[in-house]
Amino acid sequence: MINKDKEQIAIDRKLPQQYEHLIDQMQYTTLLNICLEVLGKQGTVQSVTDGTIKMGNWGEHKEIHISLDNLVRKCKNADAAEWEEIITLHFSKFPTNEAALNYIYKDYEFASKLLKILIKPNGSFRKIEDQLIYRVDFPGTQSYLVIDFDDKFHFVNSQHINEWEQSINDLFLDALANTAEEKMEIARIDLDEESEVFAFFSGDYAASYMIDLQQNAPFAVGEMGAIVVIPTKGAAFAYPINDERIMEFIASFNPLIEKIYNEDEYPITDDYYWYYNGKYEQFPVQTDEKNHSFITIPDRLIILLAINNNNDDEDEDDE
Repeated sequence: MINKDKEQIAIDRKLPQQYEHLIDQMQYTTLLNICLEVLGKQGTVQSVTDGTIKMGNWGEHKEIHISLDNLVRKCKNADAAEWEEIITLHFSKFPTNEAALNYIYKDYEFASKLLKILIKPNGSFRKIEDQLIYRVDFPGTQSYLVIDFDDKFHFVNSQHINEWEQSINDLFLDALANTAEEKMEIARIDLDEESEVFAFFSGDYAASYMIDLQQNAPFAVGEMGAIVVIPTKGAAFAYPINDERIMEFIASFNPLIEKIYNEDEYPITDDYYWYYNGKYEQFPVQTDEKNHSFITIPDRLIILLAINNNNDDEDEDDE
C-alpha cells in the first residue's frame, strides 16, 4: 500500500505469473516503479493488480485499465538504462482525442474506412471483455474490432456502435476488407522440392490477414487446406497441405515459432491451426504419462488424408 493524497492505494508488486519467463522479480519491481512515477504525473493511480494498472482522471478518461504486457516485452529486449525513456514514450501515446472519436462513432461512412481486426489471446481483457466487440476465428483467441486512428488502436465498445446502425457481421466484413488492404510482406520458403511455407509480415495485421486466407492468399492453401500459425500480430505462417507430411513440418518449424512467440512484444499463440473451407480448427495438444505435451492431427484432417491416399492408390492402379 502507498499513500497518495491521503488515500490508500493498493499496489500489488508481486511478479505476475505470465511474466516469469520474461523478467525476474527485481526487474519487474523496477519497471513498475517507473510506470507509477510516469503515470502519476498524468493522472491518478488507483491500484495495481496482476500486471494491470487502474488509472483515474487521465485526460478525458474517468477510469482506464492499463496492461503492462507490451511494456514488459519491450523492456526485456532493452538495456535497463533505457527503460525510463521507453516507458515514458509508451505512455505518451495513450491520451485519446475524444472529440474526434465521438465524431467517428456518429458517422459510419467515415468510421468504416478505419475499422480493422486485431487478434488477442483469450483473457486479454477479462474485466471489460463483455463490453467489447469481438468474435472467435482462431480457437483460443479473440478477434477484436478496432478503430485504427491517430496511431492508436481504439477497441470498439458495444455502446459505440448504436448510431452506426450496422450489424456486427457487416462491421467485421468491412474490417476484414480494410485489413486485407494492409501492406504485407510475403516470403516463400522452400522446404524441399515438393513443399513450401509462406511467411507473412506486417507491423500489426499479419495474424488478422490470415482470417480470410483463401481470399487474401489462395496460393498458401493446398488441396487439403493449410496449417496456419499466428505467433504474433506481426508474423504469421501458412503451410499448404498437399500430402501427409504434416507432423514433419510441425516438428521442423516449431523451434522457430516458439522463439518468435516467446521473444516478440505482441505474442498471440503458439498453437497450430488447420484452415479448411474457410474455417479454422485447432491442432489438439495432448499429454502422455510422463506429462509431456505433444501435438496431434485433427480427426477430420486424418480422415481427409486417408481419403486422399486412397484416391492416389486408385490412380496408380489405373495406370
